[in-house]
Amino acid sequence: MRTLVKGSAMKVLSLSVSLVLLLLSATSYAAPIRFDANDNDAVANPPGNPPPSPTQSGWIGLTQTGLTGVASDFGTLDVSFVGIIADVNGVNDRDRGRLDSGNHPLSDLLRDLIFVSANSTTQGDGTMDLVVSGLAAGHYKFTGYFHDNSVNHNLMDVAVSVDGGANFTLKIDDAATSTTTTPASVGTGTLYFTANGTDAVYFRLIGEGGTVGFATTETAILSGFEIDVPEPSSILLAVMSVALLCSGQLIHRKTSVRS
Repeated sequence: MRTLVKGSAMKVLSLSVSLVLLLLSATSYAAPIRFDANDNDAVANPPGNPPPSPTQSGWIGLTQTGLTGVASDFGTLDVSFVGIIADVNGVNDRDRGRLDSGNHPLSDLLRDLIFVSANSTTQGDGTMDLVVSGLAAGHYKFTGYFHDNSVNHNLMDVAVSVDGGANFTLKIDDAATSTTTTPASVGTGTLYFTANGTDAVYFRLIGEGGTVGFATTETAILSGFEIDVPEPSSILLAVMSVALLCSGQLIHRKTSVRS
């Protein structure tokens, strides 16, 4: 029995497979970079002082004073915090202690936070900028973690500037935060942005909708964040799947069997 397949069908199949492999390989060349916000002056027991508080395994410890010269697959990064709407303490930090006696898989990440609080003399919700400079030009995914063991901060907004803080676009509206040492889920928010390779990227963190003790103004909080390259669009992958399917149908139509 002999099968005859036209060359055009094989070319379509080969091209489709090559495109799929290219898309998949493009997402795996760069490792995400992860920062854990730590307290730099008062560490809860255990382990207690000296600071800083513990850093989540596989993450980079980051305090309110920021970091410079951090090597990553996306460039050499500088990270800093700027209080925009804040009380007299400005950018601050807290270590609330372990989650679930240290048994929570993200205990070291979520035990501490960097924040700014607004108060009755400050108009607007607590707001701070997380500034990341040194990112290579490209499209990225940002995920922020918003948790406080002791206080329910309710909601977070995140706006982004990709032109060095000149213009901001709201990217995350009303992301949930989490609280307690045994949260059912962790408060997170994810957004996508494009860096131009020259200007610093500003993530403006805005606290909203406070509860008791934060009735009119809220605290902007950050337990940590990740920057990664996004996975290929599910739509684009679907197109590739259709191309493969069409190739298969073309092969089927161009096949003859001779006995």
